[in-house]
Amino acid sequence: MYCTECGTENADDAKFCKNCGQTLQRTSMPVWTDAESGVREPVKRKNNGARILLIVGLVIVAIGIGVMLLLALWNVRKEKRFEENLESGQKYLEEEEYEKAAACFDEAISIDPKQVDPYRYAAQAYIGMEDYSHAEDIYENVVDYITAEYDEERKLPAGSEAVYKEAILYYGGQGNSEKAEILSREIYDMTEDEDEKAEVKGLMLQFGMYRKYYDLIERYQEEFGEAAKASAGEYMKYLKGLCMAKLVDFDLDGSEELLLVYADPETVGPSGSYMLPRYIIEVWRYAGTDIEKVFEGSGFGGDGGTSDLYFTQDENGSYIIEGGQDDFQYNEIWGLVGDEFSVVKEVNAESYSDDGPYTIDGNLVSYEEFDAEISKWMANCTVYGLSRIEESQDRSLAELEETLKLLREKLGIDEEQGEELEQETPAVTSQMYLDIYGPIVQEVYAGGGQLIDYNLYYVYDIDKDGVKELLVQKGNGEFDYMYQIYTIQEQAAVYLGEISGFYTVFYADESGGKEPYIIRLSGHMGYEEIYHVSITEGKVEEQEVSYRELGADEEYYSNPYPIDCRYLSDLSLLQ
Repeated sequence: MYCTECGTENADDAKFCKNCGQTLQRTSMPVWTDAESGVREPVKRKNNGARILLIVGLVIVAIGIGVMLLLALWNVRKEKRFEENLESGQKYLEEEEYEKAAACFDEAISIDPKQVDPYRYAAQAYIGMEDYSHAEDIYENVVDYITAEYDEERKLPAGSEAVYKEAILYYGGQGNSEKAEILSREIYDMTEDEDEKAEVKGLMLQFGMYRKYYDLIERYQEEFGEAAKASAGEYMKYLKGLCMAKLVDFDLDGSEELLLVYADPETVGPSGSYMLPRYIIEVWRYAGTDIEKVFEGSGFGGDGGTSDLYFTQDENGSYIIEGGQDDFQYNEIWGLVGDEFSVVKEVNAESYSDDGPYTIDGNLVSYEEFDAEISKWMANCTVYGLSRIEESQDRSLAELEETLKLLREKLGIDEEQGEELEQETPAVTSQMYLDIYGPIVQEVYAGGGQLIDYNLYYVYDIDKDGVKELLVQKGNGEFDYMYQIYTIQEQAAVYLGEISGFYTVFYADESGGKEPYIIRLSGHMGYEEIYHVSITEGKVEEQEVSYRELGADEEYYSNPYPIDCRYLSDLSLLQ
């Protein structure tokens, strides 16, 4: 073998070079001999592996750069397509070409589902098309994305507040105040912008507190009747129904309470009476996501059973004065303290004729102290009349109308549309039937003859217009019985005409009350007549359907829907 150090040839089994003493190692490396010096050196191979690795690395880098360039180019084209669809959609939206706009915004969403604006505009387009189901899907999708993004990043995507506010207004406008309120609270908790918070809080109140207040007023109007003036005798006037409503910030905390007054329907007689109704005063407040009643009273009483609402104010808030006066006077001043209404001051005079005693919060005081305290509370007191004085009653009715107007403005309710709806579906309550039909029934009963105890009356909606007609039987026997028929228009009884009551029984139509007529059966001594009774152009009409003589085994006509009736002495059918 050859020495790798000096090139000297050695024996194959030599361990050291005989020339230079270098340790010998076996190798198959070829050697070459320098022609001039005769020194033999190993042949060195070229490092092709490193070169190949270098080339592969360069190729990979080139491919990576190419991919990056392609991705950058694709992103540029994607962004351009997104912007083109967004701009085109906005142009179509302005031109009210809603279908084209929706198609553009849908495409923009598919290109980049993490941008909020296309969802917002797409919802506007579908609302313009009156495709509310699709608009709601859009709102649900964008809200889900925004909340998920906020949960992960603790940051709202750009445009989140705007799309939330539009969704809130949409659901509120659709009457879904619960959904509007939920969305309001959601974005209120997520946004950090104080201006946005203030605006969203306004929406929260609009579709939370104000919506619930308005719904409560409507419910009370339906339950207790709309406000109306009535008379008890020649000189005594009083209000009935829901007769007063007012928004009041009792404790000056920036959130209004709702003050309501209505006549207890159980204490309002069916006809003229010197008994005045009992009034209920309530205060409702908005707590959390719902409203709750925090006060119920009966107002300030006077002589003869009259009642008024005494409402007063000072620099600390607003108050209701409960009590009464005659030869005595007792006053409980109620205010909202914390979350509850409570008495903040009691000012009483047991008797004026006997010089007192006078007390303030249970402590004896002089008349001068008593008078000064009363004068302080009465200085800014407004009297809302409920009975006796028409001028103060008008104040109550005006306050009710002003409150309804304010709530409609806040909720975006068109008053004219509401009036049209009321005309299509008249709001006649059971209390109104009692008030309007009751005197007619009583008058017939009072002016009848010896058999009047057996006369009947019916109450039924003949023409299916939402108002029940009154059919009241007059006469002293089968041969002169007649039924006089009335309806209610503009809170007054209107006479429609009369029909025969000869051996008569009334039925609803054979579909159970779907048709705009009733059936009158007149049957006597084996003869039967059947009529359809209807109302046409404000007049009652009869059309004969059949006339026959019954056979030996035949029975008079009947169907499963007889109309309920009562004797004239029993007004329960009107309640």
